[in-house]
Amino acid sequence: MKFFAIKIVCILFIFFVSVCVADSTQIRNGSDAFRNGEFDQAAKAFEKAAENLPKDLRLTYNHGIALAASGDLDGAIEILRKSALASDTKIAVLSLNSLAQIHINQAKQQLPKNQTETPPEKRITIIELVNKSEQYYMDILAIEPDNQTVKQNIEMLRAWKTNIESQWEQMDRNKKRQTNLYDRLDWIDEWQHDIANSISQSTKLPNSPKKFQELYEMSEKQQQLIGEIDAMRNDLEKQLKTENTQTDDTILRVFDKIRETATEAKQSLDKFDENDAQKKAELSNKQLSRLKFSLAPFEKIVEQAEKIQTQLVNSNQSSNELTNDLSTNETNKQNNRNVNSTEPDLQQQANNQQLVAELMPLMLYRAKEGLEAKKSQNTNQQPANNSPQPNQTSPESTTQENPNQPEIDPQQESMQLAIKYEPEIRQLAENATTLLNQNNHAEALPKQKQAQKLLREILKQQNQNNQDNKNQNSDQNQNDQNNKNDDNKDKNNEKEQKNDSQNNSKSQSPESKQNEITDAEKLRQEEKAERLMRQVKRKQQEANERREELRNYFLQPTPVDKDW
Repeated sequence: MKFFAIKIVCILFIFFVSVCVADSTQIRNGSDAFRNGEFDQAAKAFEKAAENLPKDLRLTYNHGIALAASGDLDGAIEILRKSALASDTKIAVLSLNSLAQIHINQAKQQLPKNQTETPPEKRITIIELVNKSEQYYMDILAIEPDNQTVKQNIEMLRAWKTNIESQWEQMDRNKKRQTNLYDRLDWIDEWQHDIANSISQSTKLPNSPKKFQELYEMSEKQQQLIGEIDAMRNDLEKQLKTENTQTDDTILRVFDKIRETATEAKQSLDKFDENDAQKKAELSNKQLSRLKFSLAPFEKIVEQAEKIQTQLVNSNQSSNELTNDLSTNETNKQNNRNVNSTEPDLQQQANNQQLVAELMPLMLYRAKEGLEAKKSQNTNQQPANNSPQPNQTSPESTTQENPNQPEIDPQQESMQLAIKYEPEIRQLAENATTLLNQNNHAEALPKQKQAQKLLREILKQQNQNNQDNKNQNSDQNQNDQNNKNDDNKDKNNEKEQKNDSQNNSKSQSPESKQNEITDAEKLRQEEKAERLMRQVKRKQQEANERREELRNYFLQPTPVDKDW
């Protein structure tokens, strides 16, 4: 801020050599206050002078500079925008240059000490401020095309922006590489999806240097994605070796196939063949999606299927509204061009609807797998839940155990609904796909909505189970804390008892010692009994936790070798 203020002072002194002709007390007061570092008073003085001479934008500029020097950057921006409209090019250039510097200063203030730890919401703000600063510099070039200093500032600003964005991107990649297999695949899948969409948009543009530059940048992104596919494959290969997994290399060969398709997309981009590149990128995206969902647990499959189906319903509704509007003007050529322009989006809807249909058999398999795991878990837990003597049963024990078991398991009910609704959802999705391919979106919409409704019923039970698990985890944490406190109390009591017994043995007579020993022995026996009761409760709690861990283990997605 000090450096920024010093630069503004120099500008003002240069400026006032030509401005002090105006015999005004407020101007002299503002100039003297600014020289003395009293920026708040200088801003007030220039504000009053500008009110008396509103057409003199030199005073408006001085007012904005004084506000900036005082630290009121938002107020300075508002004032300097007015002076930037001055017909005097010198005032306009000075105002635009100051606005650019202020926005750069605001962007740097948003950065933490470690720039790579910038949260996403601040990243957006920083980039917006940098873009505004660059635009102000570009406005100066519109007035003074040969201003070399401004051109250098623009290049430095762009280089700094590229550098900070690359740091953020590298940090995000490192974090993504630490996630599990499904989440990592989901990230790469979304990455390939974005590239495919960008290529699709470029096919609509005429050939131009700007288009070729965009294709070159897409090729660079595609190469980075190929690097992530290679890194993920290497990590998976190391994991399979360390775990001594007895499996073939099917999943590794799938990665090789995906890499081959992604490489072909990159080669087409290098040749500026965007049509072939789009086909290859979409094929790579489809391969990644299939691999991702084949490794997904039951919960993720349901969530993603419902999400895609909801997007399809919303897209189809907007498409139908557009079609209805255009049907009233069929002879209008412009409307015909608009209809043609929506065809790629409609084809994408059909592809996504087909993906939902393909996810249904996998959802069915995961649901049956989860229910079988729950059955085996229940059979293994039955002997442990009985009384100490298997041949003896009491009504009291059964009535005490039943309240601890939920009457309805939401996750189990979600899986049962998935098995029940899977054939209907799959049939609805396939029929909707056929209708979308025939451009019959009006008839496809009811089927899409029905499939969405059934998926949401399955997801509703699943969300209830997730909420129950959160509550249970919070209860377990509280119980663990209580057990720790009890252990600490037991240790403190034992230490106190040892100290008391040692002190009493040194100072008391034999008869009094005998009486004290009997009393102390009774107290120790009572405390020992209490500790035993607490240990029993703690062991019961640990047994419940082990049962829950075993339950979660059985419901985990199957290992990679079984998925294939």
